[in-house]
Amino acid sequence: MKKEHPDEKKPSELHKKAEKKIKPETIGIKKLSDAEVRRLAHKLQVCQIELEMKNEELRKTRLASEELCRKYLALYDYAPVGYLTIDHNGLIIDANLTLATMLGIERGFLINKLLSAYITREYKDKYYLYRRKNYEKLLHNSCELKMVKKGGAAFHVQLKCEVARDSDENPKFWKVIVTDITRQKWLGEELKKSERRLNETQRLAKTGSWEYSLENKQITWSNGQYKIFGYEPAEFELTYHNIVKAVHPNDRKTFLENNRRSINENKSYSYEYRIIRPDGAVLYLHSKAILIKDDSGKLLKMQGTSVDVSEQKQAALKLKETQRQLESLVDKRTRELKGRVAELERYHDATVDRELRIKELRDENEKLKDRLKKRDEI
Repeated sequence: MKKEHPDEKKPSELHKKAEKKIKPETIGIKKLSDAEVRRLAHKLQVCQIELEMKNEELRKTRLASEELCRKYLALYDYAPVGYLTIDHNGLIIDANLTLATMLGIERGFLINKLLSAYITREYKDKYYLYRRKNYEKLLHNSCELKMVKKGGAAFHVQLKCEVARDSDENPKFWKVIVTDITRQKWLGEELKKSERRLNETQRLAKTGSWEYSLENKQITWSNGQYKIFGYEPAEFELTYHNIVKAVHPNDRKTFLENNRRSINENKSYSYEYRIIRPDGAVLYLHSKAILIKDDSGKLLKMQGTSVDVSEQKQAALKLKETQRQLESLVDKRTRELKGRVAELERYHDATVDRELRIKELRDENEKLKDRLKKRDEI
């Protein structure tokens, strides 16, 4: 019985299959010389070592691929958005853990369920229409829907689909990204509320705000600024030329010089100017502006406010006119009083003269009486 060499290993199934494929007549070892046998053995050893090295490389590649696959699966499962795959009937083939967490359902329960089952009733038609347009290559953007969690709580999502097609351009499956936009929706609503409050505040205060980008020359106005100038946003082409045209002709030079000086001298400004609205009304505006710079000191934009001070200006003008009229009246009354005083002074002088004359007459009368008395005594 032939003894098995201790270093020999039992042949693998793959090795046995390879041996069966070798035809005995193709070997022909008996016909080879000793030198040829040695060369063949050497060549086989080299091939064996080469195969072992390749096997080691393949093993390392397989381990790296498995590690990469684990990383990919971790990224897939714990991505900040939900990933899923649905077939042409809308059944969920695969989903990540993020989507399962969004819906409050174990991932295994999602498989082979219709995605539409987790979309609220009022948005189902929108979902079907979105899928159909993707199917017909009519739409490639996203759509916003409402999905429902386990327990019935609804939340806003953004759905983005990409259709995988075969070589004949027939849809195979849909790759879907689900993003929870509930917070963005809430922030958007809060922003709209803030804008409405700002617009109402500016309307009541007759105030507007504006911004001018020095990089792209773009101008932005608040609704309050449009109201002050007498326009709706859609009615007015917001260009610097059109703004200057709305400024009163007598104030345009000052308006242009103040803006130019502010940019050239890198200074904020505050001044008043007049505008003419489309209905012909002339308004007085008080404008303030500041310059915004980046960290290096480069000018980026100007931001400012405009306040309608027409009522205050009219009140000031009316007060000034009233003051002028009052001063005129005071001057008139002063002149009248001066005339009366002069007249009184003349009357007083005449009265004093008369009293002095009466006194003189009385003195003379007394003297006459004394003379007459002395004469009678004699």
